Amino acid sequence: MLLAAIAGGALWGLWTTPTGPKQQPEPTIAIGGPTLTRFDEGGQRWWELEAGAITLDEESGETLAEDVRLRFFRGDEVALEVTAARLLLFNRSEEMELEGGIVARNDQGVKFFTERMRWDPERAVLVGKGKLEVAKGESRLTGKGFEYSPKENRLEVKEGAHLILLPEE
Repeated sequence: MLLAAIAGGALWGLWTTPTGPKQQPEPTIAIGGPTLTRFDEGGQRWWELEAGAITLDEESGETLAEDVRLRFFRGDEVALEVTAARLLLFNRSEEMELEGGIVARNDQGVKFFTERMRWDPERAVLVGKGKLEVAKGESRLTGKGFEYSPKENRLEVKEGAHLILLPEE
């Protein structure tokens, strides 16, 4: 009986003893508190999502965030900060849909306002089909449909662009 206990203990020790340090892959997405961060292939922050509430639906592969602040990075600096009522992240494709009182501010002091847009991760652009208003100082640009690249800081209005350019004081 004592021999069986010693043999069982030895087998348990061999079974539960790690064979060496496990190599953990670098995370591409990390969740910390109410924050979700996406890193690029080089390990740099690409975007970071903060929200009042984040809900992951494992069955559908979707993440819903409410009361959203989404930051896009260029190097270590925030290139664009977006606030919205809701964001839906499709976990497999990494596409995002934002909606509800969207306000975006870039690092050059330009703000734009819209009600709905989506993030296209393949092209690394934000795309909107609805009305858009862009403001810098007192100057305004309005139109319908747009694409914005946070990395290039480039905005393209697709239709009906109307510009009111006022001198800055």
